[in-house]
Amino acid sequence: LDEQHRDNSGWTPLHYAAFEGHLEVCEALLEAGAKVDDVDNDGKGALMLAAQEGHTALVERLLEHHGAPIDQHAHDGKTAL
Repeated sequence: LDEQHRDNSGWTPLHYAAFEGHLEVCEALLEAGAKVDDVDNDGKGALMLAAQEGHTALVERLLEHHGAPIDQHAHDGKTAL
C-alpha cells in the first residue's frame, strides 16, 4: 500500500479512511508515514473530511495524537470548525 498515492481528486488513502470514519485504518496509515496535513485538490485534509462527516472520535484522535492543523483552510475558506 502506498500511503502517499493520490487519485484524480488529490485524495490519499488517509482522506478516504477519514471520510468514512475508519479510525483504526487512519491510525495504521499515519504510523506507516501518511501525513496528517496533506490536502486534496480542494485544500481539504483528513481532519476536515472527518469533521464534515461527523466522525467525532476520529477528529479528536487526529487533533490530540497526531497534531492535525485545526486552522487549516480549504480553498473555499472553510476550516474543520
